[in-house]
Amino acid sequence: MDTNESVATEEERDALGVLNAINEHEIAAAQQALDKGVTADVEAFARMMLEQHTDNQQKTAALGANQTGKDAVKQRKAGEAGLAKLAAMSGPTYARAYMDAMVQGHAEALSVLDSKLIPQATTPAVQTHLAETREAVAHHLARAREIISAMKSR
Repeated sequence: MDTNESVATEEERDALGVLNAINEHEIAAAQQALDKGVTADVEAFARMMLEQHTDNQQKTAALGANQTGKDAVKQRKAGEAGLAKLAAMSGPTYARAYMDAMVQGHAEALSVLDSKLIPQATTPAVQTHLAETREAVAHHLARAREIISAMKSR
């Protein structure tokens, strides 16, 4: 096996660490939403986030994500601050704020994937994983926007 094709570079491991910090936040936010008792489309979205980001987190870790890199730590702290802000809310106010945060977070994740993470990838396995991740994040963003539109029309 050619190590150049299968082993993530240091830069890729750092990028994957950022991705897993994003995954951690999405998992924690989804669990928080479920604990807050969101219902209907928001509940289904939170369950999807919990399942798909947990799966992505495991795949990302398997590629050698550096959880302690400075960018990963910075991303993790930003996620924690966002969760703390949401924690003070409840009911429909919480549900709307959660969905707004999901739109913002997924839009930011797409930007990071496109501008930094994907361009840094040189290892085929990492390139494939990031491309698949980008597709999933774009789907999550579109679904979050649909839910917000439906909330506004109620």
